[in-house]
Amino acid sequence: ETIQSKDLDYVVLLETHRRIETKGIDIEINGYEKFEARRSDVAKDRGGGGIAIYTRYRTGLSFKNNSLTIKETELAYVNNERVWVSVETKKGKTAICGVYMGFQSSDDKFGEWNEGIYKIPQNEIRDFRQKGYRVMVLGDLNGHIGNKQGEGIPGNHQSVNKNGERLLEFISYMSLRHIN
Repeated sequence: ETIQSKDLDYVVLLETHRRIETKGIDIEINGYEKFEARRSDVAKDRGGGGIAIYTRYRTGLSFKNNSLTIKETELAYVNNERVWVSVETKKGKTAICGVYMGFQSSDDKFGEWNEGIYKIPQNEIRDFRQKGYRVMVLGDLNGHIGNKQGEGIPGNHQSVNKNGERLLEFISYMSLRHIN
């Protein structure tokens, strides 16, 4: 009801905790189509996670799923950690990526996992841009990026954690801007 009252064209939900094997329980929003990524019990994926992007049925908007299957077996888990949806209108084309990074622990035990998640969208972003798309990356990136002028968030605490360093490097390398 809240989403429909806001008249949003798309909504990104993170931490849905939905598993591939889950049947019968669904999160539907009237008037919206759902694109999602779920972790798997069979694949012994981590707990938590889950991404759903809801797109509004509206004249003039054409949303479609653009998540390609990752061929590198060591990075196949990223299939369940990001969702790409594109929209084309008379005004242009936009690719939206919903992504979920692993938790930032003090020992950075998910560091390699998160680096893999950043690696895959880099090529995907390049491909979208070559096809004339604007790109948006939304999600729970589990990174503290501090408050340094031009990089961090004004008024934020000073500390930058390892996920924050990865995020800032990704933003710079891909010529993105963060909005928080």
